[in-house]
Amino acid sequence: SKCPSEAAETLRTALACGGLGPDRDTVARQLASLERVTQDDSQCEFVPWRVESLERLASRSPSILLRLGCLAGSRLSAHPDAGDVWHVEVMANLNGGHGGTVQEVARSYTPTSSSKAYQDGRLELTVKVKPQGQLTPYLDSLRTGAVLQISAPVQTLEPS
Repeated sequence: SKCPSEAAETLRTALACGGLGPDRDTVARQLASLERVTQDDSQCEFVPWRVESLERLASRSPSILLRLGCLAGSRLSAHPDAGDVWHVEVMANLNGGHGGTVQEVARSYTPTSSSKAYQDGRLELTVKVKPQGQLTPYLDSLRTGAVLQISAPVQTLEPS
């Protein structure tokens, strides 16, 4: 996985290259948050992924399909295969609204893409948007190019 110092470097590069448009402020906030994190390589577990597309799905309950591309592809081969039934943690730093505090929020999601696609740096998540949720309204507001922190695959069920 990518450590905070490496993730920060990736975000610095994205800011320097430009082309982020309205997401520039979000990336800058993520970078500032990462720079405050204690950098302990043994505790690293999240890798930056870029939103390649966001599709709003027609259904009875609001849902989105997020297609993500890994910004640290060479690091993914170090993640063990989590088997047939697995999930990832999605983490974002959100404004808490109380004096501008930033709150780290993480939630588990089961990808709709395969573990092979994950190893190849592609990830698809279908997410039901809960208007009162902490993370899903934020996910629904993302634009192409935004960056999310995603964990290594986690085995959901033990093999029988």
